[in-house]
Amino acid sequence: MEEADRLAATILYDSLMAEIEPDLTTRRIPLLAEEYADETEEEAKERGERYQDAFRLFGELWGEFFVECKQKMQEYEDLAMSYIARKSGAADAQRMSELEHIFDDEK
Repeated sequence: MEEADRLAATILYDSLMAEIEPDLTTRRIPLLAEEYADETEEEAKERGERYQDAFRLFGELWGEFFVECKQKMQEYEDLAMSYIARKSGAADAQRMSELEHIFDDEK
């Protein structure tokens, strides 16, 4: 994976995770041990459950996001190919008209 791809993936992850559980963004994760150093065992367990729920929800939303991306990509491809087909058809029609005039002039 190239650096630009890693950056894009991090931005997408952080954007989505910030809405679900801000503690789990890439900037916050390295700070968690220090921030929660004094929590009780029960608090740690509750936080762990909250994080599991957050990652489960993240996975669902991530999957939905990429389904939507794939649908948009297909829409854009269809639009582009439709445009090319129309342009190609117009050019072909123009060429045919020119050829017809050439043949008509030779008669």
